[in-house]
Amino acid sequence: MARQEVLDQIQQMLGAVPGWFAGMPDPLLEHQWGLTLWFLSDTKLSGRDKALVALGALFAPLERRARLPCGSATHGVVYATLVWAVSYKGWVPALGLMPPPERDRPGRPATMLVAHWVFGLTLGAVVGRR
Repeated sequence: MARQEVLDQIQQMLGAVPGWFAGMPDPLLEHQWGLTLWFLSDTKLSGRDKALVALGALFAPLERRARLPCGSATHGVVYATLVWAVSYKGWVPALGLMPPPERDRPGRPATMLVAHWVFGLTLGAVVGRR
């Protein structure tokens, strides 16, 4: 699909083209828009599960490009920590879905962070096996 067709679809569906879509190279734009369409579609997977699949799919090409002197599992934990920080200290409280970690109920932020680490460790281990 041509770049302009993808941008037109995004405009039609979302009402505007977010800057992070507009700045993507053509192959990545088409791929990410396909993932976004799937994420927004009606399936039996929950939104959380779709987000995990999308984040997992995004990790693999990022991990391949990383030039860090550590293994894939460590990359996964770092990636998961960044996802936690961007989500739970960023867009989740901004949308009013949850309070930021410093105002959340005791123990919940730590539990959520450890859950993200388990996700990242598993993701890194799976990607590293390829």
